[in-house]
Amino acid sequence: MKLKAVVHESCPEGLLKALQSINLRNDVLERVLRKHLRVGKFGPAEFYVQHCDLAIGNEPMCEVRLTGVSVNTRRATYDFHSALEELERVYTEVIRKHLSPGEKCQLFVSLMLDRAPLGESSSLLERDPIYVMFG
Repeated sequence: MKLKAVVHESCPEGLLKALQSINLRNDVLERVLRKHLRVGKFGPAEFYVQHCDLAIGNEPMCEVRLTGVSVNTRRATYDFHSALEELERVYTEVIRKHLSPGEKCQLFVSLMLDRAPLGESSSLLERDPIYVMFG
């Protein structure tokens, strides 16, 4: 699985470092993959965080994709939605730590599965964009 974020080109350096850190990888591995998707031991090629892409513009934003997620008999449709919600929580926490008073950042999170899970019409699961506020 690959975890990747796109942020605005004027993203604060501290946030960029946090989004590309081993700490983020470990948080997502424990809180999202192990808890909700029930993965076991994962080597570095099985789950990694890719360096962020930079979007043109200076309006604070972060778009996150977890790709290469397999639909299998160990995972119910609910598990994917729970994983998506937790992934959004992880990124909300990271972003909030790097905002200044009065700042906000739009966050959009999605999971890209290898096929549509039972009861879904698409292999792309996404949440509505939210605004993460300072504080």
